[in-house]
Amino acid sequence: MIINNQDFYIPIKNVYLSMTHGTLVASGLILFSIGSKQLLSGELTMLSLLEVVGGIFWAWLPILGINEVPV
Repeated sequence: MIINNQDFYIPIKNVYLSMTHGTLVASGLILFSIGSKQLLSGELTMLSLLEVVGGIFWAWLPILGINEVPV
């Protein structure tokens, strides 16, 4: 992406959402790494697969989620 002397504007809401996203992802990875010392590999695999199923419901949450509506 090349920007040629143009103003680059990001709404403050998007900046806060990006910072929140980075914090949540980083803390989740840190907790997963700490938990890997205490749990078995099979349990960690099931925990990571839970993200696939949980992501669907997270996208449909009307309050904290993206509030997507299935077609």
